[in-house]
Amino acid sequence: MIYLIGGSPRSGKTFLSKKLSEKLAVPYISTDVLRLFMIACLKHDDKYNYFPFEKMFDLSAAVDTFYKENSGDDMLAADLEEAKNLIPGVIAFIDYFKNNKANYIIEGVHFLPSLIANLKGDEGIKIIMLFKKDSNKIYQGLKENKGKGDWIADNIKDDQILSAAAKSISQYGEYFEKESAKHKLNCINTEDNFFDKIEDALNYLL
Repeated sequence: MIYLIGGSPRSGKTFLSKKLSEKLAVPYISTDVLRLFMIACLKHDDKYNYFPFEKMFDLSAAVDTFYKENSGDDMLAADLEEAKNLIPGVIAFIDYFKNNKANYIIEGVHFLPSLIANLKGDEGIKIIMLFKKDSNKIYQGLKENKGKGDWIADNIKDDQILSAAAKSISQYGEYFEKESAKHKLNCINTEDNFFDKIEDALNYLL
């Protein structure tokens, strides 16, 4: 079985993947990692064309500067473009493990509902989406994560920029909620009772 875990940033995709991996003794990988392999195969200009976040981060350098200079719309548009270019390679990755009858867990923001909805009828694939969309709750979560190895919270000292980051993340949540409903994919809001919601997602996949 191939397990695909998509959804908005900070919704618990990696946490769920680790729990599922431990439960089934099955490996997992993020589309962020597969993205790096694909970028490494591209020429410099193509890298920026197909993966616009590369240019956005090059220009911004620091995490706080990135969130100050780029709106949620900018980031979502970049991820939509990257997902469109990345998913064909990820599908090939999925097909390889399916053909070899191997179990695997893949998680990532790049699993846009519109790009993987055609896989939901495949008996060898299970799909779930997670999201958070309340910017105030996301902001409080970021504040609580300061000093805990959180790459956003630990690199943004200005509360206004942290709030802007939370609002950007909430836009992703709204997108995934709407698109999942449109394409009839199971989608769970994890912003309240997080661990219970992760358990619900785990039970659905199992």
